[in-house]
Amino acid sequence: QRLLLETTYEAIEKSSLSIYELRNVKTGVFIGCMNYDYAQLVAEADDIDLHANTGTTPSALSGRIAHAFGLSGPVLTLD
Repeated sequence: QRLLLETTYEAIEKSSLSIYELRNVKTGVFIGCMNYDYAQLVAEADDIDLHANTGTTPSALSGRIAHAFGLSGPVLTLD
C-alpha cells in the first residue's frame, strides 16, 4: 500500500493537478492488482501482528488511495 500511495502521489505531482484541487471532487480510483508477494512474505513471518491482514489485503488498495487523497468518487480494485 505504501508503494501505491507513493506512486499515486508522484503521478498527481507530475500532472497539472494539485492534490488540494482533487479533495472532495468526484474522482474515481480504479486499480488492477495481480501479485501477492508481500502478503506471502508476511504470512511466512514468525511475528505476525494484528494489522498483517489489513495491510496486505488487495481489496483495500483503491479505498486507501481515495481516503488518503480525499477523493469521493467510486473505488474499485480488480484482481
